[in-house]
Amino acid sequence: MNHTELQEKLWAFYDGELSGEDRTALAAHTDICSDCRDQLSDWKRTRDQILRPLRTAASEPFVHSVMRRIRALDAAPARLPFFVRWALPALAFSAAGFAASLLYVLQPSGASPESLLWADHSTNLSAQWLADHPDEDQILTSAVTPQ
Repeated sequence: MNHTELQEKLWAFYDGELSGEDRTALAAHTDICSDCRDQLSDWKRTRDQILRPLRTAASEPFVHSVMRRIRALDAAPARLPFFVRWALPALAFSAAGFAASLLYVLQPSGASPESLLWADHSTNLSAQWLADHPDEDQILTSAVTPQ
């Protein structure tokens, strides 16, 4: 292989994707060629800078703060599942609606809303109301008769 073909396979060599024969040939080439060797070392330095793990130690106050929050979550009462939180009120509302409609349908036939409203009044109330108010003939007569 010539130098250009080897340079094209250099990235695959760096990633470890080459088969045995190509890998051996490229390893021998990087021992001889300083350009390819420098390119490989640049890639390794870049990888070490970008992909290095964070090496910061956790501070003592940070650890205590996190542990305090974890204990607080463990001590907190468990919330009801989402289904239960909305299903129970919905079920109660539907039961109340069902009970109201059942009472409406099963009410005694003699008890109408009007009879329940007028139950405390005597039957003379309607006759008294009619007596207090003029009928049509009285209204027409008063309109035609001059005063």
